[in-house]
Amino acid sequence: MRRWAWMALFWGCGGDDDGGTAACPDCAVTIVRHAEVTGACPDPRGLRLDVVLTDEIEAIGPEAFEQAPGPGDFLLDAAAQGPVGPGPDEPVALTAVGVDFVGPAAPRLIVLVLDQSASLVGLDPETGLKSPEKASDPQGLRFSFFSGLLTDLAEDDAVALVAFKGLFGVVDPSAGVPTTDRSVTRAGLQALDGSELGATPLARGLIDALEKVIDAAPDRAPVVVLFTDGVEAGDSSDLPDRPDPSNLEAAAAAYEARGIPVHVLQLAPPMAAETPRARDEGLASLACRTGGSWTWLPDAASLSDGTRRALVHRLAGAWQVQVDAALNGQEGGSLLDVRGRFAGIAGGGRPWIFW
Repeated sequence: MRRWAWMALFWGCGGDDDGGTAACPDCAVTIVRHAEVTGACPDPRGLRLDVVLTDEIEAIGPEAFEQAPGPGDFLLDAAAQGPVGPGPDEPVALTAVGVDFVGPAAPRLIVLVLDQSASLVGLDPETGLKSPEKASDPQGLRFSFFSGLLTDLAEDDAVALVAFKGLFGVVDPSAGVPTTDRSVTRAGLQALDGSELGATPLARGLIDALEKVIDAAPDRAPVVVLFTDGVEAGDSSDLPDRPDPSNLEAAAAAYEARGIPVHVLQLAPPMAAETPRARDEGLASLACRTGGSWTWLPDAASLSDGTRRALVHRLAGAWQVQVDAALNGQEGGSLLDVRGRFAGIAGGGRPWIFW
């Protein structure tokens, strides 16, 4: 089976999961059924690919291998189709030159940092008039998505909820405190439904999550999931008359310095909203710099079970493969169709090869 994923050159994006077939289904070994390329980031040697190995249910980490996978176990090639849409394929040679497994230590703290700005429900932040056709998430699908995520996390994962809208981050006095009680977090999600308002203080939300939640739980390994439909009119965290101005660069630098991964889910606004639908370079850079991931959601329906499972696997960690990329003159922003297979040795020492 051929593994493939669309990604933007030098930036990460979500990949599909189409499965695989074991060559020896009766063998008593850990079966690596999926090798999913979930993102690409700049690397001094060319490119860093994040690859998630799973057995259909759980992510596969170093403990599944008697001998740790090496660069030669990740066989990759790609074709570039240009920055403006499908066109003649241009081969791009990819050579794996290094691999490391990167994942949070236990016990984990999962911080959900959620956009609650007016654009999600089609409200004009200035007039208050509602235009449902301009709503990014008119049915509130993000709430069922994150409620499902709570079910998929490990029982000992603590979760905290931070929202941002208008001018401020919102740390709920109950759901904003790290807890393993999922009913508390679900109640916090329910309380957010219908509270959308104003502009998008994205940086403020990230900084509040760091200073008010993560710093208060030093005994846990933090991981952030950031959901947003973008900063269509600029980040309101940085208004000049604010007493606490902040910006995304400062937030990214703080998370990068602490080694806290940020996994970004960027939801595209509908065409009727007449706001940019493109990848936000700042959000993609935030994910890359912190060792997180960036996932493009073309519409709210993309908040699917498959997207949720992929996020759960990515939160568990990824094999970060450093790649030499012969770009053949391709410019940044070109689309890469990345094909690859994992040819490592798992469990009892038998080789497994999957597309």
